[in-house]
Amino acid sequence: MARFVRNFILVFNLLLLAGFWGCSTGEDREDFLTGPDPDKYGKGSGISFSMAPHFFPSIDSVMVGAMYGRPDQGQGLPVVILVHDFSRDYVQDWFQMGTLSFEDLLLEKGYIVLAINLRGHGNTPLPGNRQSYQLEDLENSYLDVQAALTWLGSRAEIDRSRVAVVGTGFGGNVAYMSMGRFPQQIKTAVVLSPGFWDISNNNKSVAVGDGLTPFQPHSTLFVVGERNLIPTANDTLSMVQVASDLHAATDEPKELRILPGEAAFGVGLLCDPAAPQCNSNARELLLNWLRDHL
Repeated sequence: MARFVRNFILVFNLLLLAGFWGCSTGEDREDFLTGPDPDKYGKGSGISFSMAPHFFPSIDSVMVGAMYGRPDQGQGLPVVILVHDFSRDYVQDWFQMGTLSFEDLLLEKGYIVLAINLRGHGNTPLPGNRQSYQLEDLENSYLDVQAALTWLGSRAEIDRSRVAVVGTGFGGNVAYMSMGRFPQQIKTAVVLSPGFWDISNNNKSVAVGDGLTPFQPHSTLFVVGERNLIPTANDTLSMVQVASDLHAATDEPKELRILPGEAAFGVGLLCDPAAPQCNSNARELLLNWLRDHL
């Protein structure tokens, strides 16, 4: 539970004074990835994928780092943009899941995948190469998704009318903001365990689209564990409540799935249902949503 508090509660004055979360992965990693151990996970589908790192600029001059994957065959393919959680990066959330990575699963289903690093995470710097996080960086993270949308527009192999965004934890907030801000460019979204609060301001939810105009979220699946709760000194914060609030503010089609008794959150909900320790059907929910709405 301490990890929940570390990752999801914004103590804004600490961010300003200590720069605790600035460039939070703690290293500038090179984007060289290896596949899963075949002795541990068995043989894959035999389908080959092209994977390559890329950088593209946001409108506020942040160079967004990303990993782009596509099946080697096909044109006019749908795209899924993956957005990681706060204090993590795309490798940690989408490539290291303890099973065949979720990115590989999407590629096997015929989707092009673009996994981005949000500003201040992984190989994406904060604006002006600052070393300390500010509240505006959280609220402006949707600009990194906008940069991805612009870059995707130059790719001949994609179907620009079929773009989805999937986010986990704080990345779920970013996916929601992006859907609301760019409803003509994003066809559908999936939000996993959203929630980020400023406890210095009466536990106010942040990065939920306040002040963005126009803002028209639609076609979004919200998935959250019933036990996604975060105790604080004076309160208990609920990702279920955040997901419910965002769902209420979203236009149809939309769906809210609260997984009974589930304590796992974010990408942890996307475990392989065949694994004995997995009690979540979120992977199936997500894939079915993309099939039906993308």
